Amino acid sequence: MKETMIKLRNISKSFGKQILYEDLDIDLPENKITFIVGRSGSGKSTLLNIISGMDSDYEGKITINDQEHSKWLTNNHMDYIFQSFNLLSNIKAIDTIKIANQVINRDITNDDIQELSSKISISNDQLNNTINNLSGGEQQRIAILRSISRDSKIILADEPTGNLDQKNSDFVFELFASLKQGRTVVIVSHDLAAAQKYADLIIDLENNVITENQPKFNNNDCQDLTIKTQKTSNFITKLKPTLKLVFSDFKKKWFQFILIILTFLVGIQLVSNSFIFASGAKLIQTKNDKLANNDLYIASKENGIGFSNQLIYQLKQDEKIKFIQPKYQLKNELILSYKDINISLKNNEIKQISNNDFYKDRIQLSDEGFSLKTNEIILSKEVANKLNITQNNVMLDLFVEGTNNKYPLKVTNISTNSSINGISYTYLNADLIKMIDVESYKSSKSFSLTKVNKNHVGLIYSIDAFNIVKYDSQPIIQGKKPTNSNEIVISNSLYERNKNRIQFNKDYLLTGLINNKIVKIVGITNDETPTFYQTNINTTPLPIGLELYSNDNLLTTLNNNDQYFNIYKFSNSVISRILASNSKSIQILVYASVGIILLFLLIITVISKLIIDSKKKDIGILKVLKAKVGWALFYHLATFILLSFITLLLTLMVSNGVQNIVLQNLGLTQYLSIDESFTLLISCVVWLIFSLLGIIIYSIISINTFLKNPLWLLNK
Repeated sequence: MKETMIKLRNISKSFGKQILYEDLDIDLPENKITFIVGRSGSGKSTLLNIISGMDSDYEGKITINDQEHSKWLTNNHMDYIFQSFNLLSNIKAIDTIKIANQVINRDITNDDIQELSSKISISNDQLNNTINNLSGGEQQRIAILRSISRDSKIILADEPTGNLDQKNSDFVFELFASLKQGRTVVIVSHDLAAAQKYADLIIDLENNVITENQPKFNNNDCQDLTIKTQKTSNFITKLKPTLKLVFSDFKKKWFQFILIILTFLVGIQLVSNSFIFASGAKLIQTKNDKLANNDLYIASKENGIGFSNQLIYQLKQDEKIKFIQPKYQLKNELILSYKDINISLKNNEIKQISNNDFYKDRIQLSDEGFSLKTNEIILSKEVANKLNITQNNVMLDLFVEGTNNKYPLKVTNISTNSSINGISYTYLNADLIKMIDVESYKSSKSFSLTKVNKNHVGLIYSIDAFNIVKYDSQPIIQGKKPTNSNEIVISNSLYERNKNRIQFNKDYLLTGLINNKIVKIVGITNDETPTFYQTNINTTPLPIGLELYSNDNLLTTLNNNDQYFNIYKFSNSVISRILASNSKSIQILVYASVGIILLFLLIITVISKLIIDSKKKDIGILKVLKAKVGWALFYHLATFILLSFITLLLTLMVSNGVQNIVLQNLGLTQYLSIDESFTLLISCVVWLIFSLLGIIIYSIISINTFLKNPLWLLNK
């Protein structure tokens, strides 16, 4: 008894008043080859399009593997082999195969492809040749290789030998015979002799006859035509096709792309220079002031998770970073007491620093000399006024709210400077905060496992316990023992209370320890007290934030392997500008810039339309390959984005020279002095505006095409 993979029930299809078929019932078996035959116009290809989901304008019901048709297509993919091959042009054959896999999150290697291609008589030379240079037979083999490399359980082929000679046709059909094990293969063909030779089931649409057939060709030496690659939910995998597709675009439309670059460049220079010259006399740039902390970057983590010592060590090896200051978690409010006066310190009023000469030039002090040991404090001017402290070397007490802990501190100085956001800081030694963190942890009696979403933010629900202890061979009644510090087991009483909410081997946020951390529940003990068990309980606090000092403006792109790691620049240099006089020549330049913006928009619109029209087939191929619309649009936009960055590079190279030329031609050297840094800044801002406008126009023109039916796109 053969298993049915695809069931078609009461399928009706018509074009206008012409009825193609009505109430059609067909069962397509798995592990078999089904041939659909009939004269031209009998609906063979249309039926294939309906099964593939590319044609949804029909009546009836389709199920695949006992799942509703659209639902199965959402979570799975089938492959379609066309008579016209429909391969991405101007790309190497091996890259075509890789892209077809990467768009569905399958990251295969060249070795994987070469091993599989050798089984279907495709040479390495053919793999490394561009699609346009291959013969029809070679392209059809590449199309088949593309399908089988994706491990599709269903392969549809529409007249796969229609453009091939007899020798290549026989090879292709024999190849399909090798594919049927573990797959459902459906072939549309006008070749009845081939159907009788290779098919297990023959469907004659013209005469509405379904015949079980005994294939005359027996492939007793069936090879394993699969690639053992697991699907991976990996952003990088889907990103990999980008450069190859961009390079293909450049080869096909290089003239239009050069025109876009020139339009960009001229527009940016006119607009940026008109803005600069309209600004007036002298352009001034504020120096990078240490007191403003213009070189400070803040690194933080979600949910109070600590930075590991290993990560801090790696950051210290980065030559771009001059100094790293750890910041520890303050779980309780701090209170300063002097004589009979008590004031509370908010977290954003406290700056944790080290007793290091690095800070000497970064804090304005009322007296000379910088010192900040663990038993010392530098007060802000506002806090000193509230405490009525006017001199150094006085003693005050620091209390931690909610505890009995008291820390006597000596005032070594009073700060007179404010941070860039207007908050006056009181300075404490970071090691003191670390000590406070340890003491606060000792009094902690509440522990919790909190289910978070996939980005580890947004609390969903919590599982609370009264204790957390070190795992020491307690009997496991379900699951397994914890083997590392990121695995925990829970007591049976907790499990019984929360069994409907507990998920094994899923991420939970563990709170109540000295640092929060992401853990997985791996087992259950027979303990009846609400307890968590862990192999290693850390009692030394890790910093929850890092202050990184660097003059490198690209530090925000710092490469790291920590998925919870965020970094941002604390402040940016402030640029001052003096307004210019309203000379007629400057006004003309401003009007010209407005005109060039309008011209830019017009040119980008026209060129974008030409480019998108030329790429309809490639877009259709990506959609047939089950690339998500968003990703397919990104691959398309990546070309424009790259053009934009090429323009930025050219802009940085020519901006100052162009400004000098314009300045001399306008006779404004007596009014304006050039600040090269400011020129580059304005050029970059204008470039960004032009780029965003271009991307928006390019996207609006493109999006309608990307939403079209793949069949419509492929026929263009």
